[in-house]
Amino acid sequence: MAIVGYLEGTDPLVLSRLTAQGIQTLPLSNGMDMHGTNVAQLTKKDRVSVVVGYLHKVIPVEGINLSLRDIVHNCQVQTIPFCVVINDGDDARVEKLLGEFASFVQITTPSKLFDKIMSLIDC
Repeated sequence: MAIVGYLEGTDPLVLSRLTAQGIQTLPLSNGMDMHGTNVAQLTKKDRVSVVVGYLHKVIPVEGINLSLRDIVHNCQVQTIPFCVVINDGDDARVEKLLGEFASFVQITTPSKLFDKIMSLIDC
């Protein structure tokens, strides 16, 4: 059974639609907001199939002790897909912001989020 880990602010209608499809959802924290399990501490035992969240949840404010690497790297190492929701047309700017993780992180728009999640999980 697939489990979608989500950062705070993820569209509740998408999460409800996933739940209606029999897909479980798990709240995750970016390490600052304490929304749920810290994404940096996920392990295979958590059985998370994909992590989703809006861009502002993965790009920390300058000057705090948290980096994009802290948020995304663990998923990359554990081969858990990481999907970031962005505005239509922001692709090039977002790829620059994602830097070394641009080739790993999947980006999508709000209207395509459900379909993107479904394409990334094994149902």
